[in-house]
Parts: sequence; structure tokens; C-alpha cells
Amino acid sequence: MKFFKRFYNDDFYGLIESSPELSKALEILSEEEMFELGYSVLEDAILVLGHISQDLDSGINQSFRRELCFWIQVISKEIHNIPEKLHLRDITFLREEIYNAISVLYSVKQRKFEGIKISTNRIELCLKSVCNTI
Repeated sequence: MKFFKRFYNDDFYGLIESSPELSKALEILSEEEMFELGYSVLEDAILVLGHISQDLDSGINQSFRRELCFWIQVISKEIHNIPEKLHLRDITFLREEIYNAISVLYSVKQRKFEGIKISTNRIELCLKSVCNTI
């Protein structure tokens, strides 16, 4: 996705740079599109968490396990408020929550963990129409 620049960093705690293009895309979304994107972010995040957590019990080295645990914590932290805001249909801080969650999911995706499928297809489908207008 064109919102994010690839970064090469051995520090697995590094997140991608902030993206003014993503902020602009989120501002353009209508309220209904924002809610649809919120559900898409949750779905993709849950799938990513599932794929990452499957590898925790396998015989991986301690450093890799620590990195996976870090990403599980970060993803969980970023998405934990989204369901409540979607349920209450409160968009006051929903854009910010979604922006942070997408940033983290794309950071994980750029790490390219061997053998772990990291997909953000739902998010990309929701943002595709907006990307063409920016």
C-alpha cells in the first residue's frame, strides 16, 4: 500500500513512520465507511494475532518468541478500544484508534516473519476507493 514506506531496521521494536496520506484518507471517509473500516481492522488484527500466536508454542528460539510476544501485546493494545467505539457508534476517537491499529499492522507486515502469514486484505479493500481519490 502506498501509505507506508519500507524501513530497514534490525530493531524489531521499530514502527513505521507516521503517514500523512493515511491520515488524509481517514479524514475523507464517511461515518459508515469508517465503521466498515473499523470492523475490517478488527478482522485483520484478529487473523494476524491468530497466525502469530500459533508459532509461540512451536520450538522457536527465545529471541524470536520475545519478538512475537511484543507484537501480540502491541496489536492487542491498539485494537482493544475499537469494538466499544464501533458498538456505541462513536467516531470521536475512532479515526485515531484505526490509524494507530493500521500503523501497527503494517509494521508487523513489513517484518516479514518467515512462515507466518500476515494479511491486511480487508483493510486494503476498504481503503482502495479512497486511495484513488487522494
